[in-house]
Amino acid sequence: MRFGVAESLEAVVAAWRLVYQSHRRGGLIEHNSFGVHTDPQAIGKHSAVVTGSIGGLCVTTLTAITDSPVGLPLDGTYSVELDTWRGEGRRLMEVALVADRRKQLVRANQSLFQLMRFAFYFGSHQDITDFLVGVPARAAKFYARTFGFELINSGTESNVLMRANVQCLMDQSPRHPMIEYFLSHRLDADAFSNRFRFEDMQLSETVLAAFGK
Repeated sequence: MRFGVAESLEAVVAAWRLVYQSHRRGGLIEHNSFGVHTDPQAIGKHSAVVTGSIGGLCVTTLTAITDSPVGLPLDGTYSVELDTWRGEGRRLMEVALVADRRKQLVRANQSLFQLMRFAFYFGSHQDITDFLVGVPARAAKFYARTFGFELINSGTESNVLMRANVQCLMDQSPRHPMIEYFLSHRLDADAFSNRFRFEDMQLSETVLAAFGK
């Protein structure tokens, strides 16, 4: 498995096609004619699409989205909480559009560790203070145990808002095992320098134009 950031439009579309297939399989989204699923807030230079590929086939993915003037996907449900943190000067990043081609949960979770390492460093190189996820309620314990996320709001019956405060995780003694792993497997800023940046002229005649704001 090769992990990295998507550097081309084709790689981004392949990742978000996988998100569509995975979310449809799980009954999370409705059918659309594009065969792609993303969020308008994910389309921009403030995002990094992280993938794990085998032989050029995208097998697993997530998208790291730093806060921007268009907001974050989670604003659709949790704008009160996010605006409160913004008012406190917090610098937010959402981890979203998580998907895996495989049905075996153990193998998918192992890949998620590597995807999250990329997300952690994408945010760290931009001085992000808080990582956010919106996950199914059944996954909350996994994200808390594995990555140190804290449950913030139960939201709907099926989804929850979780936050990981970077400074709190770094100050813990002992640190969370996953943070120790990330710190011992560092990624420098160059790992993200060639990521696809969604220039308007590149998107105007593509399937992603339908999702833009």
